[in-house]
Amino acid sequence: PFIALGGTAEFRYEVRNTGDVALEGVSVSDDRLSGLSFQGGDTDHDGLLDLDEVWVYRGSELVDTAGVDIVNVGTATGSALGITATDADAARYSTASLRSEERRVGKECTSW
Repeated sequence: PFIALGGTAEFRYEVRNTGDVALEGVSVSDDRLSGLSFQGGDTDHDGLLDLDEVWVYRGSELVDTAGVDIVNVGTATGSALGITATDADAARYSTASLRSEERRVGKECTSW
């Protein structure tokens, strides 16, 4: 997606357990963002990611660089029976260059 300079890029991380036992110590990180927040999904409140649960985390960042493509990778990790499970997925967004932002504003102003 395109996010304008000065806007906010919002990320939603959905973590599912596709194995056959509940996972403990589940955490989610992002290679660009810090402070991801757990939003919910632990329906039985036992601290284990059960097979029928989807845990949701969120993060965001201010778009402060023009004319770039941003890629960040979210990684979920958990363990069961002494084995660690990890999965990662990339997200992408683009920002406009200052020149195209100026042109767009100019067109909006001259159309009045």
